[in-house]
Amino acid sequence: MSYTESLTQTYTIADIGKVIDCFAADLDMTSQSTGLLTRDLVKKYAADVKAMAQKGYLIEANVVLKDSGGNVIRAAKYEVSTDAGSLTASRPGNNRWPATPGGELSVVVRNSQKWRDLTDSLRAAFNETLSISWISSSTDLSFPGLTRYADRNYVSNGWGVLELGLPNDKIAASTKRRVGFEARYQRLHRDLRLLADPQELADWSKKFHHKELAICAAVSDRYPLVIFAGDVGTGKTATAEGACDRLAREARKEAMLFKLSTRVRGSGKVGQMSSLLNEAFDVVAKQAGKTRQAFLIIDEADSLAATRDTIQSHHEDKVAVNTIIQKVDDLRRHLGRILVFLCTNRVGALDPAIVRRAARTEEFARPSEQEREELFRMDLEGLSIKDETIHELVRLTGARDGQPGFTFSDLRSKLLPDALCRAFPSRALTGDDLIDAAKGVRPSPVVRNGS
Repeated sequence: MSYTESLTQTYTIADIGKVIDCFAADLDMTSQSTGLLTRDLVKKYAADVKAMAQKGYLIEANVVLKDSGGNVIRAAKYEVSTDAGSLTASRPGNNRWPATPGGELSVVVRNSQKWRDLTDSLRAAFNETLSISWISSSTDLSFPGLTRYADRNYVSNGWGVLELGLPNDKIAASTKRRVGFEARYQRLHRDLRLLADPQELADWSKKFHHKELAICAAVSDRYPLVIFAGDVGTGKTATAEGACDRLAREARKEAMLFKLSTRVRGSGKVGQMSSLLNEAFDVVAKQAGKTRQAFLIIDEADSLAATRDTIQSHHEDKVAVNTIIQKVDDLRRHLGRILVFLCTNRVGALDPAIVRRAARTEEFARPSEQEREELFRMDLEGLSIKDETIHELVRLTGARDGQPGFTFSDLRSKLLPDALCRAFPSRALTGDDLIDAAKGVRPSPVVRNGS
């Protein structure tokens, strides 16, 4: 086997079992379509992978299909995820790979740091409990020459198996429906390219100025850190995901997207949060390697990187902030291959040292009248809603009567479902349903921008 470090997380054995059952269903489908594994062998593989995961010994399991010449022609990667709460569960399917006479279908695993820390005798004792005699593999698990085409996420109560490569069609489809994304991305575009590929700037300088200008060196020395700040529900994380996907498409490079949330705070044990943060950044750096692009999105960053100057600041929180600062400092040596997005509802609560390091801070506000109208017209297409109804919806969802305007999340996750439920399942949806919902639903309260 090959070994690498793993992110750790609190989860139950039952949770893991549910997730690995999904993996097993995929493997069973693949084995049937390729004709290369028996049902009995599939069960043994699944049982062993589940046993490794339940012990915390697993970082990833790879299903690999080789042709009769030993060439890898298909592969699926299932990675342990500490941010599973943000993923959506996928049902088993879409794994009907081609029949491959004379080929080989296998499962290649990578073990976690916890496995590496075991003594030889403890490893041997665990291996005795497995159904299969696992041996070392020379398969390149970066799968050069293969194209990522889909992500498969299996989630159960905060423990998940993740494959999220870029470009990603799901993110691209979501981005198309993201009101205001295109204008914002075009505003950020050139600066993000400079951060993600400093060599492109050097090439530009040599082409138009016949040397590398001093200003280019200064710009390239910035930290690869971008802060997205604004009220809750204004699209910060979704915009970060869309920007990462768009950058990967434009660069035509293999890329990976990682997301980190407050789950990394762990269970509160001394040193746990800083240890988890260290491991998270290390995993991202290893995935980037020497050639690939990696993006890291840190959600609710104010809870992980809050200022160290407050009286309420706990020692563990201060250590975590110091860890983030150190890791961000280290990122510059990767020459743009790792770009970090910090998303926060309270930029004023972030530690000043982190804010100073940000190459760019982008503010997100609640949607304007124009953006709310665009959203309503997009989402209500096909309903023949009158213009005056749309305009009234725009008015009702703006700031009024001492209340703030609706966020994007309020509109799509609260108002529209409320209107639909007024009609479903007995009659057609009407403009009156939408107006009544706009009058009845309350917008999210404003998150105060302070420490």
